[in-house]
Amino acid sequence: MVDQLKNVYSGKKVFLTGHTGFKGSWLLKTLSILGAEI
Repeated sequence: MVDQLKNVYSGKKVFLTGHTGFKGSWLLKTLSILGAEI
């Protein structure tokens, strides 16, 4: 499943708002690991 998500987000630009909260910071880290450009 992680490989599928990497294929989706790798190299994609993502605009994330609300990254200072718990969920946002978790999502920011996860997207970064998956190779998204944040």
